[in-house]
Amino acid sequence: MKKRNLFLGLTLISLVFASCKDENVANAEKTVDSYVAFVDSVVAIDSLEVRTNWSTIDASYQAKVGEAEVALENLKEKEAAQGKIDAGKAKYDAFKAQIEAELAAAAVDTTAVSTDSTAVAQ
Repeated sequence: MKKRNLFLGLTLISLVFASCKDENVANAEKTVDSYVAFVDSVVAIDSLEVRTNWSTIDASYQAKVGEAEVALENLKEKEAAQGKIDAGKAKYDAFKAQIEAELAAAAVDTTAVSTDSTAVAQ
């Protein structure tokens, strides 16, 4: 009787640990997938809207990529998840370069317009 109870107790404990690990893996996969979906959704937004909200978008991206990299530690197939993260980073970096170039061009245009209007006013 005692052996049976001990065996059942150990079985129950091992099931609890196994379910916790499975839950951590599932949450990590969801986090990585959420990161990839975030990058895809940001790239799909209208350029004008992105430029208007760029600081917020970039801060959100930094948080998402940090979460994804932390979640990577809980995954068994780290290589596949790392590939997804790397692909998302490359996609975002290319998009970031495009947006920052547009922001820089808009800043130059604004400076040129304000300089012209100052010269006309004098």
